[in-house]
Amino acid sequence: MTTYEERIEDFWAFCTERHSAYERRAAGQPFPWSEMQFLATHRFTNIYRELDAGTRWIRANRPPMIRSAYAGVFAYSLYRWLNFPATFEAIGFPDLTKKSIDDWHAALMWRVESGINCNTSRHRTPHPKRLGDWALQFLDRDFRRTIEGDLILAFNGVELAGQLVENVKGIGPFFAVQVVADLIRDPYFAPRDKDTFMPLAVGSRMAADYIITGEHPIIGGNAGGNPTPRETLLLTDLHDEQPKAIGDMGPDKQGPMTYTDIEHALCEAYKYFRLREGKPARANRYP
Repeated sequence: MTTYEERIEDFWAFCTERHSAYERRAAGQPFPWSEMQFLATHRFTNIYRELDAGTRWIRANRPPMIRSAYAGVFAYSLYRWLNFPATFEAIGFPDLTKKSIDDWHAALMWRVESGINCNTSRHRTPHPKRLGDWALQFLDRDFRRTIEGDLILAFNGVELAGQLVENVKGIGPFFAVQVVADLIRDPYFAPRDKDTFMPLAVGSRMAADYIITGEHPIIGGNAGGNPTPRETLLLTDLHDEQPKAIGDMGPDKQGPMTYTDIEHALCEAYKYFRLREGKPARANRYP
């Protein structure tokens, strides 16, 4: 069995090479963009969330209906439910009115029933049919007061994500991490602590447990959530060590990985660890 320190080194080696593969591809170099086993043959998302295609799209196409932090929760949740920019390019975002939501959902369902792909296939999302009723909960006054209170009181992203999981039906830890990662950079929501722990999605939690123990955990269902004490120690170690481990290799050299990036990268690294050991993993092969 490898040591804890060796598994930490493996994580940084994956992060460094995955980002190098991104830079080679962006520079126009031909496939394959890596010589590292499995990175040359399988798809892994970028370790920096800011470089993720879906994140780049929502940054460049910020929904015009966002005129408050509450509207931000609504719009970013709607976007991440489908996680498919082409749908929003075609039908846009609804306003926070019943007519707008009903009309938007009717347009969405017309596309679905016409055989047009409207949501991502990269992770499990509920059927678009459920989106109409889900969106209407945002029109309830008591619900709105609850969420607006959470937005005001949340000191950081992990607190807000936990409140979203608790109060918004249909949002689990994986979903909440994505929504808060979008919201935390929106001008209408400015938490006092931007670079702080995020809830761990299931894949990130499995990666953390593997790095800590050296054993592949058996974690099923919706087992994400706030970091445990030992996971917090690992995240702190990674966050503090990264300047020495990988240097300043972020997008346009803007700075080191945030806790959000580390949570994001853990999930991808765990797919790599499993493939390397001959275990099944949710990583699609090229092309």
